Amino acid sequence: MKVENLKRQGNLVTFEVKDEYPQLEVEMDKKFRSLVKKVKVPGFRIGKSPKGHFVNWYGIDRLSYEALIDLINENYSAIISEHRIDVIDHPVDVQVLQLEQDKPFKVSISVEVKPEIKMSKYKGIKLEKDSVKVEKDDVSKAIQSELDSQATYEEDAKAPIEDEAQVIVDVFAKVDDRVSNEWTDENCSMTVGKAKISAEFDEQIKGLKQEDEKEFSITMSKKDKEGILVSNDPVHFRVKIKSVKIKRAPKLTDEWVRSKTDKKNVEEYRRSVETEIKTQREKSAEEKLKTDVANWVVENVENEIPDVMTRKEVDRMLQQMERNFKRLNIDLSTYLQITNKTLDMLRSEYRDDALKSVKYQLGLDAIAEAEAIKVSQEELDKELEESLKSEPDEAQKELYREQFRAQLGRSREVFEEPIKHRKVVYFLLEHAKIKRKY
Repeated sequence: MKVENLKRQGNLVTFEVKDEYPQLEVEMDKKFRSLVKKVKVPGFRIGKSPKGHFVNWYGIDRLSYEALIDLINENYSAIISEHRIDVIDHPVDVQVLQLEQDKPFKVSISVEVKPEIKMSKYKGIKLEKDSVKVEKDDVSKAIQSELDSQATYEEDAKAPIEDEAQVIVDVFAKVDDRVSNEWTDENCSMTVGKAKISAEFDEQIKGLKQEDEKEFSITMSKKDKEGILVSNDPVHFRVKIKSVKIKRAPKLTDEWVRSKTDKKNVEEYRRSVETEIKTQREKSAEEKLKTDVANWVVENVENEIPDVMTRKEVDRMLQQMERNFKRLNIDLSTYLQITNKTLDMLRSEYRDDALKSVKYQLGLDAIAEAEAIKVSQEELDKELEESLKSEPDEAQKELYREQFRAQLGRSREVFEEPIKHRKVVYFLLEHAKIKRKY
């Protein structure tokens, strides 16, 4: 099947396919053998009608047209592959230009294709890398956080209430000499400093001990859902402390270090915590650089993106969302009911992110093509082996390898794309002008 008059205008490619009529006759014969088994021709049982009678009754024009469409469908993938037509959806228009017996048939096909993205000035992108400096106070806070995570709470009848103490208190409240059910609460359990009632309330009960009582007044503000102040009432409180539990965190000692870590003493432990914080910050700084590169790519793709590409990306994102829900035994319809949303509303919410995702992928593809960045078989194999590291069963690993090789033959680009995009990001970072924050 020959391809002629291939033209591109914007994101639309039009071409003509042409072949000799005998090629179509072969397809018409195949179409007849298929249709005769399921179409009833008057005077004959299904499947028993002679070809001549069938064609006279069914119509030669109808049969030839349907055979032509089948023939194009059979050859469509090979045509777009051979001529490197990067289609993004089904044809938007198919017109039969010539379909006459004993004459070559000719068909015009129009398809939407990926935009031709031209990325410029991508070498030397100006980026700013976050500081990874670690102060002594950072180390102390991290260690204290670890000590606090191992803290216990001990009831102490003589201990004064302090921040982070867990208390049980009877709260009696009045507004304008009337009991306030909103604030009155017997056996109210709270952690001081968390402002269950208010921050000022917590300050008022600090220093009290078990069985202590106190009266005080606080102006309690209330806002509606829109954040508008709807009341500003002075509330008179009378409280009685019924129970006090004080937080007891372990002390940082050589003994604690040896019992909880593989370090020998406090100083060695401090150095290891400092190294860990620095490593984490370095990783975060590197990830932020990648995010900044992604933002630069999206902002510098100025082409108009075909709507079908954005719609398909929304579809992909929703499918991923559904897979995530299934792991939690939730389906999408249940989520929509809980959130009081429709599917159209959800699609609309995802649209901006989907457009950015499409621009990002197209931008990376354009740079990869310009710089001849490709993915080798060795890189594909390495990616597979990395994914198999957590699989202990060697037989299962080999099965996954066989499945991977089979899928690779059918859809190599699917496996290559994430590796290729990652390589492009590393390329951009390697050639970027990076200034470090201090």
